Amino acid sequence: MINKLILCVCVLLVACQSDKKSNNVQYNDDAVIQDVIIIGASLCADKNGTAHLMGIKKDCVPGRTLMSVESIDYDYRIIFLQLGTNDIGRGVSSEDYKSKLESLMRDNIICILPNEQQGVHTEDHRQAMRDTCPIVVDPVYDCAVSIGDPDGVHYIEQDYIALSECLNTYGVKATS
Repeated sequence: MINKLILCVCVLLVACQSDKKSNNVQYNDDAVIQDVIIIGASLCADKNGTAHLMGIKKDCVPGRTLMSVESIDYDYRIIFLQLGTNDIGRGVSSEDYKSKLESLMRDNIICILPNEQQGVHTEDHRQAMRDTCPIVVDPVYDCAVSIGDPDGVHYIEQDYIALSECLNTYGVKATS
């Protein structure tokens, strides 16, 4: 009898856990805009890039920094935030970067880590994003992005494909 009770409790716990959304994404279920958007700089601005492959909206400006973002429209179901490389390049401290992240953060934001770069100290900014964002995606380690462009920062077609396939595992389905 006790074994059956334990089994029932275990089954119930597993059922409750499986009801959670993919990868612990906190969707904005009250979203006015049911689409998904990616906010970033040149890595998402490419007309054949990740946003295009996923069929999602984009707000991407080459050269954009996180520090230049004044506000975010939080009414999207999921928001991918892919900013940091340009902040690092412009000498923004990891403390200021983290403070800005904290001011913008909401549960429906999934952060995409700035890539590691040869000869550039990126770890403090990457750690600031890990500490601040509820969900963090590392393009190289989580998504098998190779950063195939010779500049060591930008992506080639196979990188965009790898990132889009990876981000789709977060339950992203374009609705428009």
